[in-house]
Formats: sequence, C-alpha cells, structure tokens
Amino acid sequence: MNKVACEKIDMEAIAQGLVCLEASAFHEFMHYFAPRVRSKFLRYGLNSSDAEDLAISVVTDIALKAHKYSPSTTSSFVA
Repeated sequence: MNKVACEKIDMEAIAQGLVCLEASAFHEFMHYFAPRVRSKFLRYGLNSSDAEDLAISVVTDIALKAHKYSPSTTSSFVA
C-alpha cells in the first residue's frame, strides 16, 4: 500500500488563483484533491473508471465555485 506524502498547500493562494481562472491554480487544486476524492469513491465501491470520472467532475465543480470561497479560521475549505 502506497502512502501519499503529506503535502502542505496554500489554500488561500489556490483559491485566489481559481477565482482569477489561473490554469496553474486549477492544476494544483486538481492534483491535490482529485486523487483523494477518487480514493473515497473507490472505498464506497465504485469501479475505477466511474470513481475517476466522478472525482474529476466533483473537483471541477468545486473549482468553478471558488468565487464563493470564504476563509475559515479552522483551516478548512468553506464554500
């Protein structure tokens, strides 16, 4: 079982980049969250292809709503 290294990301900078429609922010957001969302769907029993498609759809929908992002004092992504 491969363990993913704990990555530190600057969610504020990514959120600002997403609001400004920066491709690099979108890529970083997708790179960080899509595998985690996909993994969750696999644990719920989806096949690999469906989990991948749904993860990309979910993460894309979230990224497109970044303009609704509001910072949280608990370091969570609240939209």
